[in-house]
Order: sequence, then structure tokens, then C-alpha cells
Amino acid sequence: MPPRRYPIRWSMVLVTALIVGILFCWETSRLKIETDILESMPHHDPVLASARRVITHLPVSDRLFIDLEQTSSDRDQLVEAARLVEDRLSKSGLFERVGIADEAGAFPELMAHVREHLPSLFGTEDLERKIAPLLAPEKIRETMAENRISLGELQGIGRAEMISRDPLGFSPVILERMSSLSPAGSAQFYSGRLLSSDGRHALIIARLAGSGTDTTRAAQISGLMDDCARMLEARRDSNGRFTLTPVGAYRAALDNETVARRDTRLAVLLTTLGIALLLILSFPRPLIGLLALLPSAVGAIAALFACSFLFKSMSMLAVGFGGAIMAFTVDLGLTYLLFLDQPRATFGREAAREVWSAEFTAALTTICAFLLLLISDFDILAQIGVFAALGITFAFLFVHFVFPIIFPEMPPARRASNRLLTGAVQKIAAPASWKLIAALVFGLTMLLFAKPVFNVDLQAMNSVSSATLAAEKKLQDTWGNLSGRLYVLLEAPDLERLRKKNDQLEALMAREVKGGRLAPAFLPTVLFPTPESAARHFAAWRSFWTPERVGALRTNLEKAAAENGFAPDAFDPFWTVFQAQRPGVFTIPPKHLEMLGIARTSEGFAQLTPMAAGKHYNASEFFDRLAAAGEIDLFDADFFNRRMGEFLKSIFIEIALIVSLGLIAVVFLFFLDWRLSLAVLAPVAFALISTLGTLKLIGRPLDIPGIMLWVVILGMGVDYAIYYTCTYQRHPEEASPAMNTVKLSIFLSAATTFIGFGVLTLANHSLLRSIGLVSLLGIGYSLLGAYFILPTLMRKIFAPFEFPSGAVDAGSPEHFRRTILRYRHLPGYPRVFARFKMKLDPMFSELDRYVQNPRRIMDIGCGFGVPAAWLLEIFPQAEVFGLEPDEERVLIANRAIGARGRVQVGRAPDLPDAEDPVDYVLMLDMLHLIDDHELQLVFRRICGKLGPDGTLVIRATVPSAGKVPWKRWIETARLQWTGMPKRFRVERGITGFMEAAGFDVAVHASPVPGVEEKWFIGKKREEVSSPSWRIPEKK
Repeated sequence: MPPRRYPIRWSMVLVTALIVGILFCWETSRLKIETDILESMPHHDPVLASARRVITHLPVSDRLFIDLEQTSSDRDQLVEAARLVEDRLSKSGLFERVGIADEAGAFPELMAHVREHLPSLFGTEDLERKIAPLLAPEKIRETMAENRISLGELQGIGRAEMISRDPLGFSPVILERMSSLSPAGSAQFYSGRLLSSDGRHALIIARLAGSGTDTTRAAQISGLMDDCARMLEARRDSNGRFTLTPVGAYRAALDNETVARRDTRLAVLLTTLGIALLLILSFPRPLIGLLALLPSAVGAIAALFACSFLFKSMSMLAVGFGGAIMAFTVDLGLTYLLFLDQPRATFGREAAREVWSAEFTAALTTICAFLLLLISDFDILAQIGVFAALGITFAFLFVHFVFPIIFPEMPPARRASNRLLTGAVQKIAAPASWKLIAALVFGLTMLLFAKPVFNVDLQAMNSVSSATLAAEKKLQDTWGNLSGRLYVLLEAPDLERLRKKNDQLEALMAREVKGGRLAPAFLPTVLFPTPESAARHFAAWRSFWTPERVGALRTNLEKAAAENGFAPDAFDPFWTVFQAQRPGVFTIPPKHLEMLGIARTSEGFAQLTPMAAGKHYNASEFFDRLAAAGEIDLFDADFFNRRMGEFLKSIFIEIALIVSLGLIAVVFLFFLDWRLSLAVLAPVAFALISTLGTLKLIGRPLDIPGIMLWVVILGMGVDYAIYYTCTYQRHPEEASPAMNTVKLSIFLSAATTFIGFGVLTLANHSLLRSIGLVSLLGIGYSLLGAYFILPTLMRKIFAPFEFPSGAVDAGSPEHFRRTILRYRHLPGYPRVFARFKMKLDPMFSELDRYVQNPRRIMDIGCGFGVPAAWLLEIFPQAEVFGLEPDEERVLIANRAIGARGRVQVGRAPDLPDAEDPVDYVLMLDMLHLIDDHELQLVFRRICGKLGPDGTLVIRATVPSAGKVPWKRWIETARLQWTGMPKRFRVERGITGFMEAAGFDVAVHASPVPGVEEKWFIGKKREEVSSPSWRIPEKK
């Protein structure tokens, strides 16, 4: 672009981009992002803390389950195919362990272990309920007949020893409780592989070498599965074909990542095109508009940089949520650049001054509101608050201190802003009573439906493909529930203490099973009881086998054995075990630890036991009973999901409440005007109520993203209202150029965010779609509220006001009230300044002594015009001509003086424009701001401007020899801060300059003790000698 069209300091832009890039690279290596949401949760919540301990041991997240299906029923062919797949998995390097060969060998060993220790493994209830029915003569004959038949079948090879040690099938009573260790009750081990009963399915289990939710690893696993499928397809013959169905956490992670990436890519494309088109149509010079996004980027990166020093790690939730909050900082850059890119010549610092009030207020309210999150007990809220506050602060500082350097001055734009767009915005935002009424009626109608309905199901935030759901269903139908929804965790420093805890848990579970709250579950102590349990079981065994019962058993067993052709000594091994004289002594073999759900940890051993809920199961009550038992942890997936969702809901509701109350408080404190404060909050309330009502009407509950975005909507709505109100305070005319610019700024800010978030409604990912819908409604209603509510309210609030008239006593409460009225609805600081200035400064108890019946007053260095407004109330015919170097103060002073004069920008030795001579010239508390040459020059000019008998009234600080008063100390600090020299003069120096300029001077000290300020009253000297004069005493 031609340099004269874009006189931008590109070197500063490049330096900024370079610094931001370096900071981003540095913080990505230094700042630890905590992706485990449980790490961010408060550990004092017992349910979440317990679940967190269990989750670290869950096998599901790091396991891959593969169903290998064949169309034929050739078991050997299926086993060979499973071997090939396992080999390919093992060689990939993605897995720590592949296959279940160890488990296949362990089951026969455990079965033999049970048969060898029957007397030590049965409790009283099992003996009475399950063993006693097996002793009936008919049942014994039936069992022995089945034994004879099984020995004659092919599958009976190797069963002879099993039958000899347990002819009546006592061991299955124990072994059936091990069913939870087997994926499916009908599954069979065949050649070291687990096959379905029909021989058409094989289950392959592999343990991942890393996290199953790592999307990079998930993509590698997906590719590996495709390779395995192609390998099996190449080996297909006429006997059948193979189908691989993998299931694991990797699929959900990959589905979410794939959907999110596709949706994000679409969103970025549409957002970029939409925003670029919008900025091209809106800005006279489109390239300038594109730089509006720079402050937000700088703010976010700089905030993360600062947070890397403040926090050891940051929750992913805090970074994501804080990043969403940064979305509405785009209005800082947009508003500044709109005021800069005008059809007239503009200057960077001038544009910064124009938007300072609105942007400072908007940034301050948001920063203060988010810093209030520090009062919360949750670390994650503190992180969100600090990150958001720092990001907004850095973005604001960049706009007001770096942008003026990048854009020192701008020549007039060759074209104006898009007239069609600006015309439409002005028409929509034009004040009209019907718009306010329509917004009120709509808001009240939505209020009837605005009661939020929450849906905090975390699973609803996942976007799992139909193929993944079908795969999970197929695996569950074939092999049962592999993942489990309910787990109990025991931890102990050694195996013996772990077994004692098992005894405690077994007693508790027995009560739960009896009450129908849990299904029977397997514990390692079922096979390897503690000495106390073994002794108790052995005593129950001895008590159960009375001499009569033993005699009947021998008789019936021998008779049935003979009937079925068994040798008389065939069951001697059984009787050897049966007649054991002491309980067994058990230790858990290390090779069986993993199969029994026991794992070594850095602190000893941890045992994870899967369980199944019963008909009367209640997760909360079960957790309380486990907690009362002590040192037993529970993970119930559904219970955890609900508790986690409720916790996240409580977090974000707390954020919304704290930020809402903070914003309300800051708005009221800043404006110090209940009408303006309510006007600012009205569009925000309208947007929130309308969003909630609309979500209810369309059947969309408020989910986690919706609760998060509540704060974003709140912040954006407040920003729009503050921009509008602050600009209206400065320029109280709807048709003023500044108001037209800020209306366009609000529209563009809303439109860019609207496009950025709104395109997410097209997403397939449920989380992104929810964000898009809530943002679309919230931002739309915020904009509608700003355009439909604020213009009419501003017109009513700033309607012409008839000031009180009539005589008033100087310094009276009525005089004070009337003067303050001149500052009504102006920014809060000038109003507070005027109030305290008149209350605390002794000037106002003395000024009317030196200014008598003026008609034309010149006030040099008038500031906010407080002394001038004070005089105008007691002298109804007077008018004021002021001069002030600060443009903001000039604006306020002109509003306060109104039609009774005018104030212009300038500084001494210049004088304000006033065609006729004046009666009084005021120079109050400003002499130390100009040097001697300027002082002499301005005195001569004043003398020439004063009419006959005109008076120069000066109040100036004359340093005393004693302790420095607080007022001079503060003023000295201000001068040092601004880099201005101190020019406090002695009395003789001031009177000398005045006399040299043609004044007769009288000096008066303040009657208030400790005040250094003195009055210098200069009477214009007549060309010929004039009689002496004096100031009349105050009545």
C-alpha cells in the first residue's frame, strides 16, 4: 500500500510479533498445562478425591480390546489369526503387553488350588445354601453320571484328576465368584487364547505403553488396526474371512479430536472470511482494521507469560476459559482504530484520549470483577481470575501505549466508512420509545421461561462416532461389560495388610449383597484367605460335616461311583482333602497378582475390584458406608460423572455470581449515579434473561459450556453498555460523530465475536455446538439490548434540565447542591472531585471575598471548572471564558458551565478567546506550572484584556519554612511523575511580576491554619495615579 495511505510504523508491528512469538515459544516450554481435570479439583471433596485415587489404577483407559471375528468356526484358524495380530501389535512398540497367555495358564492353576483347599475356603452360608443341596442322593447320582459321560468325550481328556479331587463339583461354588475375572461366562481358553463358545470370536487384550487418550498415539493405533485388517484380508481363503473390531479409550479420544479438528478448521475458515469481509466493508482502510486483533493476541500471550511465574501449573480449564474471556477484548482495538481511521487527519494519542474513558471503565470493571475470583477456595478460579485480569490489562495497555506509537498520525482516509453499513447501524440504534417497550415486553416474557435447566452430564460433551458406539455394543454383546462402571480400591504397604482389608471389605460386601444392593463380587481372599478367615472357614467346615452327614456322603458316593463304573479308590484324593486336620496357610503367588487385580505401587500394593450394582444400589449411600469403614475408595462411573458435573456446575455458577456482583459493584462505584448504573446493567440483564428463556423454549438445557459462557456474555454486554454510556457522557447527542463511531464499534465488536462463535453452531462436536449456540444467543441479545434499550434511556437521562434559579447564599448547602447539579450524569471522577474540592478546599470559603459582582470572568487553568461553576451560581449574570491544556477537563468544564460560557484547549501565556474586556481573571493553583517568561507574558496580556477596574485574582502556593503540608507533597510527587519542574515561588517574586505588568497588588493569607496558599489580588493600574483600594471584608 502507498506509504502516505498507511503511515504505520511496521517496525513496531514486527517487533511486537517477534516478542509475542518468543514469549509463546518460551512459555510453551516453561508453563505446565495440567490436562488432568481432577488435578484442578479441590481435594477436600471426598467423592472426587476417592475417585481420583481409583482412576489412577483403572485398567480401562490404557487397554485395547479387540474382537477378532471369523465367518467359519475353525478354532485353530482363529487362534492362528489371533497370533498374527498379536505379533503385529507387539512389534509396533505401542504396547507394554499383548495377549492373555499368562491368564490362560493361571486359571487351571487357580482351579487346582481351590480343589486342594476346599475346607479352608467355604463359609457357613455357602456350605448351607450351596453345598448341602449337592449332597442329596439324587443329585450325587446325577453328578456321577455326568462325570462318567464327560470322561468319554474329547473334552474330557485331563479331567480325570479334576474329578478325582472334586467328584461332586464343590469347587465351582468358589470358582463361580471368579467370573468377574473372565470377560464372559461362556468364554473358553483354547491354545492360550480366549474364544467365544461358538468358536467364531477371539478376544485380544493389549496394554498400552502410554495414555489411551493421547490423540497422537490414538492415531497410530488406528493406523495399526487398519494394517492388521489388511494383513488378515490378504490371508483370506475359501474357509472364511476375518473382521477386527477394536475398542478402547483411544477411539473416543480420536473421535473427539477428529470431529473437533474438522469443526475447528471449518470455524476458522468461515470466521476468517467473515471477519475479513466485515473489516474490509467497515474500515476506510481495511488493513488497519485487521490490526484490531493484535491487542487481544498480545494480551493472551503476555498473560500466559506472567502466569508461568505465578503458578507452577495451570489447569487446561483455566487456560481455555480464560482464552474465551479474551475474545471480547477485541473491542479495545476495534474502537481505537475506528476513531483513528477517519476521513480527517487524526493522531494516535488523540484517538487514545477519545476512547480512554470508555475503554478504561470497561477494562476496569472486568478486571476488578475477575480479581474477585481470588476470594474463592478453588485454585482453578484463582487461575481464571488472574489470567483474565492480566490478559485484559495487557490488551488495554497495548492499545493505549503501543498503538499510538505504531500509528503516530494518520492522513485523511480516501473514503468514508461503508455508508450502507453505518446507515443501517445508526437506524437500528436510533432512540425510539417503541424499541424500549418491545425490549421490556420481550424480556418480561422470557423471564417466565428463564429458570435454568441444567444438564451437567460430562459424557454429553463427548462426540463419539456411530462406528465407535457400534463397536462397543458388539464387544459388550459378545464378551460382556469389559470396562466396568463400579470399582473399589484397597491400598496397603504389604500383602498381609491388604488381605486384612479384604476381610473387612468382604464383611461389608456380604451385607450389601444380602440387601440386594450389590451383586456378588470376587475378592482375592476368596482364594487366599487370611489366617483368621481360613480358621473361621475351617471351623465352619468341621461343624457342617457332622458324623451323620459324612456317613451319608460316603454311602451315597460309593454307591453312585459303583453304578457309573468308577473304581473304589477313584476318589481317595478327594477324601484326603476332605479330612484335612488343620486350615491351610495361604500366600498370594506373585505371578497371580495382576490377574487378581493387585498391582505393586511406590507405596506398597493396590487392589482394584470390579463390582456390579444390585437392584437396590444407591451410590451415595454405598460411598458413605465405605467411607465409614475407612481407607476404602470407590469409583462409580455414573456417580462420579454426576458429582463431577455438579462440581463443574457449582464452579461456573460461583464464577458467574462473583463476577456478576463484582461488575454491579464496580459499575456503581465508577459511575456513582444510580440512573446511569442501572442503564448500563439493563442490556446485560436483558441478554441473560433472553438467552436463558430462549434456551428453555428450544429445549436446550444449560450445559457446562453454557455456564462458562455466561460470564463471557456478561462481560461483553457490560462492555457494550459502558462504551455507549461513556461516549454519551462525553458527547450527549445521538448524531455526534463520536456516537456514530462507537455505535459502529459496538456492532463490529459484536459481529466479529458473533461470527467467531456463531459458526460453531454448524459443528458436529457437541461441545463446540453448545458453545456456538449459547454465544450466538448471548451476543445477539447483548447487541440488541444495547441498541434497543440504551439510546432511549440515554435520551431520557440526559434530557435538558432546568437549573434552579434565584438568589443563593455563598457557601450555603443550597449553593453546594446547585454547583454539584452542574456535574450530574458526568463521569464519576469529576463529580467526586468537585464534591470533595468544595468540601475540603478553603478556597471556596474565601473566593467570593475577592470576586464581586462579575459579568465576564476569564479562568486560566480552569481544570474541571469547579470554581467557575461555583461563581456562576451566586452571580446569575456572569459568564466564564476558560483555558485548560487538558482536553478531558475542557470537555467536563464545558458541560458544567453550559450556555454560561465556554472553555477552550490551551495554556498560558495564551488567553481564551473573549472579544470584549473582562472584569476578572482567575489564576488559581496553576502559577507553578509555567516558567518566569510565560508568567511575565501572560500578566501583560491579562492586563491588556482587563477592563477598567478589572482584577486579577491569583491563588498560589508559597512554600513555608516548616513541615511540608500534604497538599504540596502530593503536588510535588505529581510534578516529579510527569517530569515537570517545581516552580513554587516566593511571595516577593509573584508580586514583582504582577507590579511589573501594571498591577497594584495586595496579598492575603488564608485564615485557615497550616495552609500555604496565598491570595494575590492585582488591580489594574490606571494610566494616571489612582486612589488606593482594598478588598472588602466578607460579611
